[in-house]
Amino acid sequence: MINFIDGELNDSLKSLLNSIYNDRNRHYHGINHINTMLKDLDELLEKYSDIKIDYKIMRLGIIFHDIVQATVLNEIYSVDITRSLLKPVISDEEKIGRICDLITATDYVYRDTTNFTYGQKLIRDLDLKGLSLDWIDYFHNGFLVRQEYDIPNEIFNEGRIKFLKHILSFPKIYSLNFFSEEKARENLEKELKILQKD
Repeated sequence: MINFIDGELNDSLKSLLNSIYNDRNRHYHGINHINTMLKDLDELLEKYSDIKIDYKIMRLGIIFHDIVQATVLNEIYSVDITRSLLKPVISDEEKIGRICDLITATDYVYRDTTNFTYGQKLIRDLDLKGLSLDWIDYFHNGFLVRQEYDIPNEIFNEGRIKFLKHILSFPKIYSLNFFSEEKARENLEKELKILQKD
């Protein structure tokens, strides 16, 4: 179950979100990923008192950011679905827009993040935090991602190599300084070498 806070959403929406993220094909992009991001957010806020964000908006951005799990355009579809689900619940269009802006920040087609809001930088970094874990945890997450694609290994590996090179091409993976840029690059490069040997 997603770790909702009191009054966050109505029961029917909570139930829908739990069923979506509990889908048997959500090996990585499921409830554990959402709850990990929510937990990481709380830990950062506890550790760094100078982080200034709208907590409720950030939580909803995290909760909705992977509502659609497709091969491409996940974030665009997630924004569309989020808007339609939140309109009956949140009357303030500006708030819904801010939530959707957070979702689009998790799209990893490279763009300059210097004009991102602090919240956009934070959600993007939280979503990519797994890249900077210890190798065994990073590798396990990669294995879970692989399970989400019902395609031959060679096709998956081609796409994965492209993704790894793409992330490595960023001037900086993390916009803020909470997670280890060095460790993330080390993990990505290690996986890339393994895949390119096959």
